[in-house]
This record gives sequence, C-alpha cells and structure tokens, in this order.
Amino acid sequence: MKMLLVLCCLLVTASAYADSTLRAADLQTICTSKSEDDHSICILVVKAYKDGFIEGVANGAMGVYKNDVEVFQAVKDIKAKDFGPRLNKVVSLSTCIQNVQAEDLAKAFSVYVAQNPSVQSGPYRTAMFRTIEATYCKK
Repeated sequence: MKMLLVLCCLLVTASAYADSTLRAADLQTICTSKSEDDHSICILVVKAYKDGFIEGVANGAMGVYKNDVEVFQAVKDIKAKDFGPRLNKVVSLSTCIQNVQAEDLAKAFSVYVAQNPSVQSGPYRTAMFRTIEATYCKK
C-alpha cells in the first residue's frame, strides 16, 4: 500500500512538473535503496521509461516510412510480413535496449549517475538516455 501511495504521488507530481520533478539523483537514490518498496518503484520507473523509449523509436521509424515521400516510395510495395522484420531491425539498432532487463538498466543507470555528477541535478530522463547510449549503444 505504501508503494502504491508513493507511486501515485510520483506520477501526479511528475505530470504537473514534467522533467523538473524526478531528478537523476533522486531516482538513483531510490534505485540503490535497500528498501523493497523503493526497489519496486525503481524498476517500475525504469521499465516505463524503457517501454516508452522503444515505443517512441518504433513510432518515429514508422512515421518516416509513412510520412517521407521518398522513403514511402521505396517501401510501398513491400508486404507487411516482410516489412515487420525490417522495422524491428531499425528499432533494435536505434534503441539498443530491447533485450536489456529493467533490473540491469536500473543498475547501469545508478552507476552512470554516480560516475557523472553533472547529470545528477538534471531530469532522470536525460541521464537515462545517456546511460543507454554510453552502456548499450557503443559502436
């Protein structure tokens, strides 16, 4: 029950203040806490970010195929069953985290924030994106 109350407060507050509410250092504190409730909240926030990130990239990639006339002309005759793997590959290469567990991403986030003090006072979303780039999207 306590976890649900804390989560509701986080979500209500986050919607009112967007990125200024949950700072990277705050999420790091939650994620490194020994409390089981804090751990659950951490994983929920990280999983929600991860799912939203992947969905956003997929929608963006699909938007390019639908809305860019030149790209659309190149793919318009491809059957949906053949197009799916192509889109999945683009999304996978663009997100780098489709096969990363939320638990592992939370740990990587905590390490990244600890090692990069300049992101601690900023929004967790910025630090999460930088964590993903630095940890999972290395070329």
